[in-house]
Amino acid sequence: MKLYKHGVINENLLTSLKEKNHWMSKPENFNDPYEFQFKKVSNEELDEMEIDQDFIDNNPDVTDPMLLKKMVLKEYQNQIQNFGVTCFTENNRNMLMWAHYSNNHTGICLGFDVGANPKEHGYIKVRYAEEYPEINLSSIWNAEGLMKILTTKSIDWENEQEWRRINEDGNQLHPYGSNLVEVIFGCRATIENIEKVKAILAGQNIGFFQIVIESDNFNLGIKKI
Repeated sequence: MKLYKHGVINENLLTSLKEKNHWMSKPENFNDPYEFQFKKVSNEELDEMEIDQDFIDNNPDVTDPMLLKKMVLKEYQNQIQNFGVTCFTENNRNMLMWAHYSNNHTGICLGFDVGANPKEHGYIKVRYAEEYPEINLSSIWNAEGLMKILTTKSIDWENEQEWRRINEDGNQLHPYGSNLVEVIFGCRATIENIEKVKAILAGQNIGFFQIVIESDNFNLGIKKI
């Protein structure tokens, strides 16, 4: 299976290609303010929540149990905002994604071989829903629950067929999770940018392609270059 990552051809991308890494952004930098949310927790639900003793010991001046529980939730929200996320798609011919994420078709789309089981390489499929995910207050730091928050988006985005890789340290560069095997240039990519990318990746087992405008339909064609 291959997953694809759109990008703009600039100095940052060229350096990333040389060093084989991705920029993983913190949630605050994403274009959808509805992401990385969870359902509001009622006071009744909070009342049933048990607080870890270490958290109590680290906040000796706070004696109100309800306030302590709200502080736990706040810390949870803050922790979510520190994660780094980078995004991929199953579909390399989505016209809207080429326009939005590859600089109006002047950019690039990188194809990675993620094998038969992408989860083994740290790729998590995005879940599309009409409601925010719920958190389990009995195991608030459970990894599965955190991943659900980090990989749930509004159903309005489901056409993107998105997958994600996640790291605890956001706004940093992190190594590829799998091999780069394919590079697709937008139909408006310049010869100069194409040659820059090909020079960086020369001698590697990578296929180079370009999107072409079809003569009689709105489909995105692809040709080998």
